[in-house]
Amino acid sequence: MEDSARELGVCARTLRRWKRRPDVALAIRNRTTESMALARATLAAGANRAARALDELATDATPDHARIVACKAIIENATKLGDVAELVEQVRELRATIAALPSAQSHRRY
Repeated sequence: MEDSARELGVCARTLRRWKRRPDVALAIRNRTTESMALARATLAAGANRAARALDELATDATPDHARIVACKAIIENATKLGDVAELVEQVRELRATIAALPSAQSHRRY
């Protein structure tokens, strides 16, 4: 927070206040969503290469341990990011459902 505020030329308190503004909060969420989508796409492409590399290494008599570990990490992280994306979408849907409830209009707390 301090570093970001310094880069923007404001104090951290101002930055915290800005983050509470709905338009700024929405922009931050949108940027985070875009970043996560890019990360998922990058990892998905890496997962495909990693899976092929693991398949090749499975038949190699002298596999490179570090490469195998990296391939596994790519596949595991791609899977986790997919799970996170699904959870984010479910939370959005729940928030929209809650916001549409008549009683939710006067009790927004999320």
